[in-house]
Amino acid sequence: MGKKIGEVDIYIHFFNFGCALMASYKDRTTGEMISACIIGLMIFFTFVAMFAFWIYSIGSMAVLSILTGIFIIVVIAYHHKNKYTMRMVKYSIFTGMIACIIFFLAFFSVIFAYVENTPTQYIYKISVKGLADYSGSLVTDIIVPLPMENGKQIFTDEELNNKSFGNWTSMLVVSKEGKMIAFQTMDRNLTDIDASFTKRINYSESVKDVKCLYPVSSSSPSNYTLWLDRGSDFQTYTSYVYIDQNIRPIKDAGNITFNVELTIFEGRFRGIFGNNYKASIIESIPEGIKGPIPVRCQLGVYKEGKYLPINA
Repeated sequence: MGKKIGEVDIYIHFFNFGCALMASYKDRTTGEMISACIIGLMIFFTFVAMFAFWIYSIGSMAVLSILTGIFIIVVIAYHHKNKYTMRMVKYSIFTGMIACIIFFLAFFSVIFAYVENTPTQYIYKISVKGLADYSGSLVTDIIVPLPMENGKQIFTDEELNNKSFGNWTSMLVVSKEGKMIAFQTMDRNLTDIDASFTKRINYSESVKDVKCLYPVSSSSPSNYTLWLDRGSDFQTYTSYVYIDQNIRPIKDAGNITFNVELTIFEGRFRGIFGNNYKASIIESIPEGIKGPIPVRCQLGVYKEGKYLPINA
């Protein structure tokens, strides 16, 4: 009878040991699964955060990547300390990366379907009125500034040279003040100039240097400037226009009015709209003022339905 009781005790002892072992294994496996899920979720959400930073051009991706690496190292060290197998860590990293890829593909499928990028657009308009009251010589030149963006020529030489606008032909010239655009005619009976250059490109850097009409001069401008939107608080700098020395008034000649306007719309990229800038020269030059004439360039940015000073 005692022998049988001993056998039962042994069986009970082994049963209890097996249950404890299974419970320990179950707890350990549960811990591994929870840790693996946490790693996978953290990888996924870190990827989403980095992607959002990239979308909004925030330069914190390097810091976020370092933090991600530190997090993964800490989790691996935790697994090692608790003697968890690394198998679940590998699975979690793999699962997290698969989730990131699925998110990436799903996001861009929506972006391409619903968000259209708008090209960067440049419009350069030149209007010179009052020339019809003057006569020219064998060759007559009217010269205006060259449009630039961040120190680079916006339009190529081919896009500016030899374009006809009524009796006038455009060409690039290098004046004493710098490279500019000349409108030239061989007709003695002058006509007004109405010219426009337009260009679109898929993507351009944001405008950093808002002095967009060159050359830039340190000279003081004339007092002929008309202000945009009837205000005088626009940021300004000085450039040049040129009226041929050889033109002569026909009879009661009036002023020669320059209205030069460069508009730069930075476009929309990744669904985010860029700024819309305008550089304008609005001058009314009295009869008798000729040669290189310092003029005021006024700079504005489009806000609240109209152009306002850049610092507004």
